Amino acid sequence: MYTIDSNLLNLIVNLLVLCSWIANVNIKKFLEHNILLTLRYTAACCLGLTFLIVILVLGPMMGYRQLLFTGPMIFNHLLNPLLAVGSYLLLNDQTKLNFRNNLLTLIPTILYGIIIIVLNILKIIKGPYPFLMVRYQSLTTTILWILIILLINFIVAKLLQWATQSIQ
Repeated sequence: MYTIDSNLLNLIVNLLVLCSWIANVNIKKFLEHNILLTLRYTAACCLGLTFLIVILVLGPMMGYRQLLFTGPMIFNHLLNPLLAVGSYLLLNDQTKLNFRNNLLTLIPTILYGIIIIVLNILKIIKGPYPFLMVRYQSLTTTILWILIILLINFIVAKLLQWATQSIQ
């Protein structure tokens, strides 16, 4: 599931940040010259997408209470995304994000989508999200969902870029 993948990406990236901080102690200088900036930005954007898909798409379909406030969902869909975006905004003083960075944040979503759609077409899996069940919807509907999700992902990236620069 994208939710799990985005949370794992965030965990791995933040472990790398922690290791670099321990090794360098001066994380701000390290982040200014490293891929970790883009990775932190990408992880925050992926979790922001997770949150918005739950709020805008899955919540109305399946119920907000179930998706936001029960079991591990409170962490996967609510707390982790809010903490990832919040910590990115508060602990990152980097304003060098650009259009290329925004496009790079789409890569995990595109890769996930390609893999899941192929697995659905090959009948290896069903879902896991209603909008990825390509065998049960038209090609037009599938393309529309892909565009909507990538647009939301891009909007999250732009909003996070704008918020980061506004805080400076």
